[in-house]
Amino acid sequence: MGGGFGIPYNKQSNQPRLDLKELGWETLGGINSWVLSMGRYRIKIEPGRYIVAESGILLGKVNAVKTNYNIKIYRHRPGF
Repeated sequence: MGGGFGIPYNKQSNQPRLDLKELGWETLGGINSWVLSMGRYRIKIEPGRYIVAESGILLGKVNAVKTNYNIKIYRHRPGF
């Protein structure tokens, strides 16, 4: 299970963050009842990019600005 926990992209607009503790307890309850009915199983949960989503930044530099039909197109390359 996993790979789909919501990342708060708009946290400046008071978008709520995922409460991992609450999610863990709710998930544990469901898993425990399922395991009791099915027998012994190994369950693994992979949170995906949620854990590392806010751990870095992207640096870039605009190299050229092009205008086509009154639309500006910014060409850039990542890095310094």
